[in-house]
Formats: sequence, C-alpha cells, structure tokens
Amino acid sequence: MASNNKSIVVGAVAEIDLKGEQIPLLLMISSDNKVFLVIGSRRFEFSQLSEGFKASYKNLKGDAFNISELLGELIPSIVNELPGNLKVNLEQVIIAYQKQDSTKSSNKPGQSKDNSTLLLSTRLGFDINLAELPLIGDKIPTEIDFKLKSFQLTYVSQALNKASVQPFADDLNLNIAHITNDEQIVLTSGLNLCAELQVGSETQLLSLPLSRPQKKTPSKSQQQPSQNPKSPVPSDSKIAPNKSTSLSTNFGSEQIELWLELNKAIGAIAFQKIGVQYRPKESELWFFLNASLSIAGLTLACNNLGVGSSLSEFKPKFRLDGISIHYSGSNAVEIGGAFLRKIRTREDGINYEEYSGAAIIGTKIKDKKITLTAIGSYTEIDGEASLFIFALLDYPLGGPPIFFVTGLAAGFGYNRTLKVPETVEAVADFPLVRLAMGEKPSKSSEKAGEPDLLSILNDLGPYIPPARDEMFFAVGVKFTSFKTVEAFVLLIIKLGKKFEIHILGLATLTAPPMIEGVSDDIEPVAEARLAIRAVFIPDDGILKVEAVLAEGSYIFSRKCHLSGGFAFYTWFSGEHEGDFVLTLGGYHPDFKIPDHYPRVPPVQLSWRVNEYLFIKGSAYFALTPSALMVGGGLEASYQKANVQACFKIEANFLVAWQPFFYTADISVEIRASAKIKFIFEKTISLNIRASLSIWGPPFAGRAQFEIGPISIEIAFGDGSYPKPKALSWSEFQKSLLPAPEKVCSISISEGLIKKLGEGKQEIWIVNAKELVIVTESAIPSLCVEIADIKQDSISDISHPNTEIGIRPMGVKAQEFEATYKISVFRENTLVNQEFKYEPIYKNVPSAIWKASTGSLPYLPPEPNEEKLMKRKLCGFEIQPGAKDTPEETPKIAYEKLLSDCFNGSQYYWSQIYTPKSSENKDVISKNDVSSKAIMKLEQALEHKINDKRRQNLLNSLNFNCQQKDITISKSFAEELLGDPSLISLF
Repeated sequence: MASNNKSIVVGAVAEIDLKGEQIPLLLMISSDNKVFLVIGSRRFEFSQLSEGFKASYKNLKGDAFNISELLGELIPSIVNELPGNLKVNLEQVIIAYQKQDSTKSSNKPGQSKDNSTLLLSTRLGFDINLAELPLIGDKIPTEIDFKLKSFQLTYVSQALNKASVQPFADDLNLNIAHITNDEQIVLTSGLNLCAELQVGSETQLLSLPLSRPQKKTPSKSQQQPSQNPKSPVPSDSKIAPNKSTSLSTNFGSEQIELWLELNKAIGAIAFQKIGVQYRPKESELWFFLNASLSIAGLTLACNNLGVGSSLSEFKPKFRLDGISIHYSGSNAVEIGGAFLRKIRTREDGINYEEYSGAAIIGTKIKDKKITLTAIGSYTEIDGEASLFIFALLDYPLGGPPIFFVTGLAAGFGYNRTLKVPETVEAVADFPLVRLAMGEKPSKSSEKAGEPDLLSILNDLGPYIPPARDEMFFAVGVKFTSFKTVEAFVLLIIKLGKKFEIHILGLATLTAPPMIEGVSDDIEPVAEARLAIRAVFIPDDGILKVEAVLAEGSYIFSRKCHLSGGFAFYTWFSGEHEGDFVLTLGGYHPDFKIPDHYPRVPPVQLSWRVNEYLFIKGSAYFALTPSALMVGGGLEASYQKANVQACFKIEANFLVAWQPFFYTADISVEIRASAKIKFIFEKTISLNIRASLSIWGPPFAGRAQFEIGPISIEIAFGDGSYPKPKALSWSEFQKSLLPAPEKVCSISISEGLIKKLGEGKQEIWIVNAKELVIVTESAIPSLCVEIADIKQDSISDISHPNTEIGIRPMGVKAQEFEATYKISVFRENTLVNQEFKYEPIYKNVPSAIWKASTGSLPYLPPEPNEEKLMKRKLCGFEIQPGAKDTPEETPKIAYEKLLSDCFNGSQYYWSQIYTPKSSENKDVISKNDVSSKAIMKLEQALEHKINDKRRQNLLNSLNFNCQQKDITISKSFAEELLGDPSLISLF
C-alpha cells in the first residue's frame, strides 16, 4: 500500500502456538522496518522479535475501549471466559509472547506443559489513598502510607508462579519481593486485576481473577466445600499472620471479589481485612475495609467501609454497609448496638437486600452481671415481610443445684427458615449455640478478630435465610448442674412445608468444678464437652438422637484424650418402619451396618503417659431388633532403650435376650523382648497369647494358650455348640408380648366426635361419613377370615410369607398359624358386608417372628441377618362401604324445549283449606286427623316409663336432668301438633 510519502506497507499473517491452539496474527511491515500487530482498528508496534515478541499500543485518542473485546479478537476461544463490560480508559497496552525452550522446561507447579506464554497488560493509572476514607481516615498517622497503588489489568495464557513471571517483570512492574516461595502462584490463568497494598513499609500483592473458571473436574484438594462461601479465609501475606488464601468469587453478572485478612493495628485503629470487588454490570471497581477504632473503652467498628469508581472514568464514591458502637466501662457497664445492610443471594440465585440490627446491654446487679443481647433482621420476599428476632439473657436466675438456670434464650422467625446442623459434630459451631456459650458466632469471625455485634449479624444471615410460608420458634435454657456441668439446650420448632422438632445442646463437664479464686491453680481431673442433637420429623417417619464427645475431652490428664459417639434412631413409618438402633461407640466387628443406620465414632481413650508408655482403649455397645452387641479392647505398650513390652486384650459379645443367650470371644496377648550384650548381642523375647470362646447358658467354652511354640487347648462345660432352651408360650407371652388385653387393639383414626364413658366401656359418637376404624395385632397373621363380605370389599392381600414363626420358642414356619378374624355386629346382627377393609402391613423384628430353622430348637440371630421382616399383615382399616350414588336427572335435548304445546286443561292448582279465626276450633279438631296424634302424645307424656327413657336419652347426651326441669305438660302436645297461628297480612 502506497501513501503520500511513498512509503510501502506489507501485510502478512503469522501463527503462534498457544495451548495447542494456532492463533493467527495479522502483521504489517512498513518501509522504515517497523512491524505492527493489528487487532481490530488498533495497531501494536513491535519492540522485540526473538524467541517471542513484545508489542505496545499507545492510545493517543485517549478514548475508553473494552479490554475483553480486544482479547476476544486476539484469542476468540476465550470470549466466554471474559467479563463482558470491561471498558476502561487506557494510555498504553503491552502484548508479550515468549516461547520457552522445551528442553529446559521443568513443568513445575504453576507452569503448563505448553511452554509458550502470552501476556497482555495495561496500567489503569490511578492510586487510592485509604487514609482519605471517612470515619477512620483522619485517625491514621500521617507518616504511615496506607494506600492501594499500581493498578493494572493483566491477561496470561497460563498460571505463572514467582519464577515464571520473572521474564515479564519489566512489563508488569509488580513488586513480588515479599513472596519467598518461587513456586507460589502470582497470576492465575486468564484475566487478572492486580494492585499493591502498602501499609507503612510493607507491600502486599492483590490479584483478583476476572475470568470465569473453565469447567474442569476438580482435584481432591479442590473438592472440599466451603462452609460459608461469603466468609473468606486469609491470604498469603507478611501483614497477616495466617498463610492461607482468601478468595471468594461469584462469576455471575453481579460481582467478583477477593478478601485479604490484615489483623494489623495502626495507632488506635485495628484493621481486620480488606476486600476488592469488581462489578461487571456497572464496570466498577470497589475496595472495602473492615476496621475498628477504640478509644477509652468505646469501640466504633465499620463493616464494608468502601471506596469505588468506574473503570472508564475515575470518580471515587464511598459506601458503608454496617456500623457498630460498643462501650465497656470500668463499672461493668456494657452497652452497644449495630446496624448492617447486606446483599445476600437466595438458593434460587435471586439477590435480596437485608437489614439487620443487634443490641447488647450489660451491667451488674448485686455483684452479678446481667447481659441482654438481641438481634433481628428484616427483608422482603415476593412482596411479603420476612423477619427474625433472637434474644439471649445471661443472668443467674436460680434453681436447685442440679438445675441452676444461668440464662434464657428465645427466637422467632416469620417467612424464615432456620438451617440447623445436619450432623452432631456441627452443633458446637452452630451460631446460636456459640452465642449462648459466650463465644463468637463462627470460628472465622473469632479468628479474624471482628467486633462482636457485627460478627453476629454477618454470620447469622446464611443460617436464617428468607423462605416463604416458613416459620420457626426457638426456646433455650442455659444452666449448670452442681457447678460441674455447664450446658445450653435449644428447642427449635419449624412450621411450614414440614413440621420439625430439633433439639441442640452443648454441655461441658469439669471435675472438680473450677471456682474462681479457689481452684485457679488446680488442673481438673476430667473435662468433657458433649454435643447433642435430636430430630423429630413426622413426615419422614424418624426420630434421631445423637451425641458426640468434642475435641479436647480428657480424663486423668490432658494427654489422655477421650472421644466417642452415641446414637438412637427409630423409624415409625416408611420403608424402615418398626426398625430401631441404639449404639454407643459402634457395632460388633463382624456386623454389616445397614445403610440407614448411623455411624458413630468409637468410644476411645488415647493416653501418652510419658515418652516410654502409651495406653489406648476402645469400647462399643449396640442394640438392634435382632441382637445386642458389646465389646472393646485395651492395649498398652512400653519401649525404652533395648526393652520392649506390650499387652493387648480384646472382647466381643453377642447377646440374645429372649431366651437369654450369649456368645463371646476374648483374647489376651503379652509380648516382651530385650537385647542383652554379653560377649555378643542377643535378643530374648517372650510371646504369650490366650484366647477364650464362651457361650451359655449353661456356661461352656474353649480356651487356647500359646507360649512361644507351645499351644494348649482346653474345653470346659458341655464343650459342644450351645443348645439354649426354647421359651414356653407363657414365658414368651410374658416377656415379648403386650398385656393380653392389648395384643389386639381397636381405635378410630378419623371421624371421632366424642367419647362417652359408661363404666368400663366407652361409647364412641362418630361421623359415619368420615369414619375410619383401625384394628391392629401385635402378632403378624398369615390368613384372614371375614365372613359374609363382598369380593370387592377387601383389598388384595399379599400371599403369606412362609418365613413367619416364633424364633424364641423354636416354632418353625409349618408349625405357625395365625388367622386375623373380623366381625362387625349391629344389635347382634352381622353386618360385615356394609364395610370395606384395607390391610395394614408392618415390618416386624426377625429376632422374634422369623421361623426357627435347623436341627436345634432355637438359634440366636446372626449379626448380619435382616433385622426386620418386611410387609407382614398386622391389622386393617375399616370404613363404611361405598354409598349408593344418587340418581341424576336425565339429560334432555334442548331442541325439545324450543317449542312446547301447552294445554292448560292438563294442569290445575289445588286449593288448600285454611280455617278462619271465627270458626269453632273444637269442632275442627274433632274432625281433623291430627286430633288422634295429640291424644296419643298426651297419653305418652303421662306414662312414667317414657319419662325414664327420655331421661336416659338426655343423660347420654350429657344433659344434667337433676339440675334442670324436663317436665313436659299436656299443653305441649297441643302447641306442637295443634292448629297453626294465622297472621293477617291485609
């Protein structure tokens, strides 16, 4: 192409390899040997061409342009990863590409196997002086620099660590001297917003990834979920003592943010953390500070005190999301308040604005401190109010020593749900429990040193989100027991889609109890922290009770650690109806745990007595419908110089309770060795092992002894496999069945209006339309006998399972018969045919109702057999039969109603005779038919037997005839059946 000065420009297309993708580049070469890279309408002049290249673009027009569009034109495949509205006003853009020698590449962490790196960088050209922030800025000493500087946007094709970023150091102008680890990632792959935080003489690099993450299968280390994605963890910094990274990102249309923990004090101001946030929709960049100012007992704290500006034009603006004031005086006077505005995200992805407040008041009354803390929150959901209130009173209210109340708590939520812990281990970290126990609502806020009230409001929000048509109530009590146990129990009732009852508790036992000023120098002999969780959800048909010893529990010495768990589950409906399990520390080693059974940590003791002696032990107990299991072990080991010794004992028991039967395996092992040097070195060792298998009753078993190579086996008792005696029917009935009158039961589940008592009998007044009678039997049945019923009156009954028997009695399937008979009478008349019958199936314990097998009359249940026998006939629902449907008026074709020939002579009106008032009533009544009815009614009223019947009828309706006069005179008959009163209208 020729120009006016007759210079010649030659165009060419080149390609670079980037992650296996060939990227075409449009080049222009001028006659004065200048080479340009053309991207859209902008030309980048090359300043370096060797193993790679470097090109720069100077924005002489000074206009704002979209960096994402520029990158998209250069590398089309990354368009979807970039924020869409990144329009900035830039002076210069640098593009650098470096092709590394593959023979020298080490592919260390932070480096891709692809050796080429493409970089695009531009400086934003402004700094932010954080000392100019309102409220706290003027309290920062003027000699200390506290600012954000060196803002730039940087794109890299692959993640760069400190070592790999060095070739681009001149182009990036980043201060990375504070990073001591060469393998630490400095820039993540994609587009990054970089800045430097300067606090005095210390500098920290902030790098906020702006590219959306590509969908990749996360590694195991990346699959650990964050408990609260809105609560970041600290970042690698000299400023913060913590060395973990704090990155919280949201790559939707709302925001991308990063937080860095500072935990640094400058004068009277304590800085907890700093955050940087980019909002793609507004193309705005924001920086936030969480800080507090303390002067003479008064603390002023700010939450998200921020400064932000549009990237296209630097116009700073300020924002404050929350503020709290707290005063603590010398006379134990404490008062504080906080207000927080927060943008939160619902589970459906919709953002909402929430306003929260908290207040705390504390003082002393008769040398006893009283503290009242109240928190609340308000927002709107679908146009309706959503709020919650929670209050906590901390004051010794009194009571007996076993239950001395030291505090109360209460809460309420409307259009709110309360996310309770899903595991018992999480109870200790539940914000409301931590708050009641005098701790901060979350470990993250405690770690960051945030002010109390603001941390309460910040941490509670995600646990109590808005939820339409949901409500909850919470009541708690804090108490001590003999000053040895300090506990808090919280009852939560949730109403809405499901009715739920939750109980959360945390108890700390200290023995002997610590009394201030008396036992300060005494270390407790034992200390245990127990977390408790109970859940009752009727719709799910399950009751759960769980407990676990928290970390830090010990006995005898702080080195003697205790751990373990407890669980009780029972199912009263659903697939596992009738099943239950109670376990402390786990199950028998050979027990195959069903999927729906809880897993609990074993009860364990671990004690490093000294550098030579170590002791550990464990124990378990479990009860299921089929078996009882108990066992444990103890082990001690000693090693010093050339001497070693240890012993180990284990025991596992399996017990059947009716008839009583047990089997157990016990083993004891002792080992010792010593090295002796006498002329030459010799190791002397001794191994002794003893095992015992016992069963009974009657007591019998086998014992085996091993001393070195010698083995001895001894049998005692019967010596053969146990033959427990089967129960008789009377023994079985007394032990495993309800009382005789309760073996079969009858009740009304629907339609009951009232119960009336008459001696030992009950009279049920029912609504026949809604009536449902339930009959149940504690004994599963094989057959049904209901006489004189229609075929369609009873639902299909499953074929009886031949497995049913009576295991404790040794009854086999062919010996077991159980028939369910139903008879319904009305005044001694069988009316079975007027009802319909729906069978009730239940799961029954295999240990009781599974048929006995084998040659022995009774065998105990195996640990791994099915605990329940599924779907056994145990009752019926009885309802009135289907009512006859009323006849419907036949349909008439409308054509027949269009015209109708009406003959008036076919229809006539009859005239009703009404007596006139002037006529003789006596004459009319003698000729009237009703006179006979009046005479009969008068005679009945005079009859004493009828008076008695009327009185009994009224008594059955709960009408007290003794207090009220029920006498009926003869005149009542004439008034009831006599001539009607006539009213003249004209």
